[in-house]
Amino acid sequence: MALHKTRIRNDGRNKPNMVRWSVDGKEFSKGFTHMSLANSHFAKIQTAIEDPRERWNPKTGEPYSWYVSSEIDVATFCRSYVAREWDTYEPSSAASLVETLGALIEAAVLERAAPFDPKWRPILRAWLRPNDDVQLPSPLNQWIKRCSLLI
Repeated sequence: MALHKTRIRNDGRNKPNMVRWSVDGKEFSKGFTHMSLANSHFAKIQTAIEDPRERWNPKTGEPYSWYVSSEIDVATFCRSYVAREWDTYEPSSAASLVETLGALIEAAVLERAAPFDPKWRPILRAWLRPNDDVQLPSPLNQWIKRCSLLI
């Protein structure tokens, strides 16, 4: 991820103030009518770059969070999905769903996330089941809050 300074083009364009940046080697730019708008956009991109949880849309070059209406982590989403769909599954399929979503929660983490402790797997699976009143232990709860991707 690279961000380039704003610059002014003197070629008579309607939006002469440019902000340029790159995502995964692909260049993006956006023109603005006023330098203050360009500086504001520059600052928004710079802030997004500094957030390690931020994910970038390779087509637009902008952070996905700019278009997200809610911030929910993968684990919380999986638990709400299981609660919503639980009655539609046969028992063996429901068990497979919980096991699969548990693996998804383990995998859908930040790049530099702390490792998932394998001892947490049975607790996580019990927590995913809708009729169990399982409280996550503090280390697992903190791991989810710090390491789970937002969707």
